[in-house]
Amino acid sequence: MKILKVILLVTAVISTVVVLCLRVPLHGSEDIDTNSITVQGITNGVAVIEGSIVDDICISFPNDYGVEDLVSVSSDCNIAYIVIEKEKASDDRVITAYIKAENEGIAEMYIRTADGKYESDKYKVNVIPNPENDVSEKPLSDTDTNFDVTVYISQSGTKYHLSKRCAGDNAVPVSLEKSVEDGYQPCKNCAMNK
Repeated sequence: MKILKVILLVTAVISTVVVLCLRVPLHGSEDIDTNSITVQGITNGVAVIEGSIVDDICISFPNDYGVEDLVSVSSDCNIAYIVIEKEKASDDRVITAYIKAENEGIAEMYIRTADGKYESDKYKVNVIPNPENDVSEKPLSDTDTNFDVTVYISQSGTKYHLSKRCAGDNAVPVSLEKSVEDGYQPCKNCAMNK
């Protein structure tokens, strides 16, 4: 009888552990929905100090898409934008990101797939002045305006792409700055705010 009780108890414990392991949420919040884009770690309307970075943001995305298919969209990249850390992808469905707050103002941002089929909720970020910065005395350096954004162009095209898939198999990576200097225009499918 004791052996039967021990077996039942062990079975119950193992079943509970298995159920809990299958339900462990990502970064302490809800489960991953593989049919949408979910951004965790951003609060709508959050105030961020100018010149700062907000990290620990996680993005989960649909199964039919890869990391290279995700596009960060901001209403004003001069104020704030989300940087997707594509090179630090932790697994196939979740990647990390951070918000870079450049200048005072309000920017609305979100993540979408390059084809526009899926997009995350939209988040407004209020960038407030940094009391330690006196802009009138700080000279503007080259790094203040260099966003180091990689886009993709094809030799025969006239558009630059944020998605390598949208650009095609023969696309080459270049800086956004260089592509604009060379006269390329944003692709309406993957490089423009819809």
